[in-house]
Amino acid sequence: NVKTCSKIFIYFSTYIISFKNNSNGNFPDKCAKLLQELGITKGNSKRLDALEAMIIDLPEVAAKKLLLRSDILAEVDQEVSILAPPPGKGPNKEPDDGGNVGDGDSSSQLTVWNNSINPLLSNEGWNADESSKKIFILDTGLSTNTNDLNINQNLSIDFTGSPAKVGWRDEHGHGTHVAGTAAAVNDNDGIAGIAAGASVVSVKVLGRRGSGSLSGVLEGINYVASKGIPGDVANLSLGLSVVSETFD
Repeated sequence: NVKTCSKIFIYFSTYIISFKNNSNGNFPDKCAKLLQELGITKGNSKRLDALEAMIIDLPEVAAKKLLLRSDILAEVDQEVSILAPPPGKGPNKEPDDGGNVGDGDSSSQLTVWNNSINPLLSNEGWNADESSKKIFILDTGLSTNTNDLNINQNLSIDFTGSPAKVGWRDEHGHGTHVAGTAAAVNDNDGIAGIAAGASVVSVKVLGRRGSGSLSGVLEGINYVASKGIPGDVANLSLGLSVVSETFD
């Protein structure tokens, strides 16, 4: 980020911070005090209450001051990406189906939880209570161009800054593929997921190229923590290039 003031260019970097010992004091109050000390406006920060972390855009001078503090863990934002390509995109690719979960031309249905495929899973999979339990897919989004997914659109959300007309929807394919493995409906076509027919929520933290930011992923996790209930599941099929203490 670059901001100008009287023809002076000020470069900003995004940092993820948390307090090493947050038992002493109220987290929101400590965040407010820190912002005041750094001279940062609220518009340049996001508080993640469930994770007790904060995302801040800092100029170099303020960042150096922050990194000297022994009571704070500060990390520069970094890129995250998917762990595997979507169907049709990898080295052993099959014809691209446009992100659909099922192939639509098979006379039989593949059950992901079948013992012949994965002996660790029961033949009956997980009997999902479709009325209450949800699977949050933190990935590239979910495609609406398929009838194989029971998408909770009211809870679905985008943290990548995609155009409004795209929003939480999948422009890559990986998130839809993951969701199908987890919860594709049992309709005798394509595949049936481990929790066939379960409600899936798109928490889009990766963009159309299959990559995103650590700060965006943490925003997604914070969102799941605020919306999830006991029995819900969150799936992250993504990785970091370096270790992150905050993410861990």
